[in-house]
Amino acid sequence: MKKLKLFICLLLLVEGNHLIAQKSIAPSIKAQEYLSDFRAKTISAMMKSSPEILEAYYSDSIRVMPELQKSLLGKNNAAAYSRAFLERFQVKNYQRSAIEISDLGSQILEIGEMSMTLVLKGTGEEFDIKGAYFDLWLEQANGDLKLLTQCWNYDQYYTDLHPHLAFHDLPGTHIALLPNINITDDLSLQITAYGRFLDAVVTEHNAVGWAQFYSDDAMLVTNYHPPYKE
Repeated sequence: MKKLKLFICLLLLVEGNHLIAQKSIAPSIKAQEYLSDFRAKTISAMMKSSPEILEAYYSDSIRVMPELQKSLLGKNNAAAYSRAFLERFQVKNYQRSAIEISDLGSQILEIGEMSMTLVLKGTGEEFDIKGAYFDLWLEQANGDLKLLTQCWNYDQYYTDLHPHLAFHDLPGTHIALLPNINITDDLSLQITAYGRFLDAVVTEHNAVGWAQFYSDDAMLVTNYHPPYKE
């Protein structure tokens, strides 16, 4: 089995959901069609300023992790962020496309790229921006998918725009200050150990050790730069 990419490991560290080991990471045709429909619905919601379209896909325990913003935990807080964003900006153009979709067992991870043209309603200023996103979906008992985690960042620092991307009045949470997952099986033990080792190698500036986290086809998504795919 191919090693999990670093970002997947980090997501598991904070999510704490059990996965089923499997040989293939390709999602079913049904799941791919569902995610394709969600991408289309996202474009429609942004262009029409209709956040309620997206809210129907949220799990009760969704975690939304925007750039320049504390994380929003729970369906109500996630919905409040979407509404606040679309109240502040008019979206003149919005596109998103998947780079990779991986079936992780009880969860499906989509990594993709997005672009949008935003108009700040208060001033009429217009901004063209690009970025990358991660959507982590949880499969329900009936087979339906619900969004468990959404996070994204931007390809560069947009000096004039960035101050307007933070919504300080929303009830956000510092994810880094939350407890790690409970160790209940081999997988949670391995993920916790990876997390502890990552803490050590970064703190010690151990680039050789850090590189061991990545598979040969790893994708690195950092702040203010397009994804490193090679």
